Amino acid sequence: MPELILAIHCFHHDATAAVYQDYALRAAVQLERLTRHKGDGRQHPDLAIDEVLGIAGATRKDVDVVCRSRKLFPFQYFRKIRWGRWLVWQ
Repeated sequence: MPELILAIHCFHHDATAAVYQDYALRAAVQLERLTRHKGDGRQHPDLAIDEVLGIAGATRKDVDVVCRSRKLFPFQYFRKIRWGRWLVWQ
């Protein structure tokens, strides 16, 4: 059974949703394409989520993994990260 991954980005300029099936992109939609508001990122992309799942032929119950952008978390969780150090191979 293939793994279904739902990726969500919102609350910063553009809200988007994408669905990956076994790490292969199946569908991606920006919320502004559905609401007709340029740069629509004012709300959670529920319309985009339903659209990409419909394109992939799945429902919300079929999703195995949800990936969210860091914009959904408070800034305090990222304040002490030294951005360059964790990218260096040890």
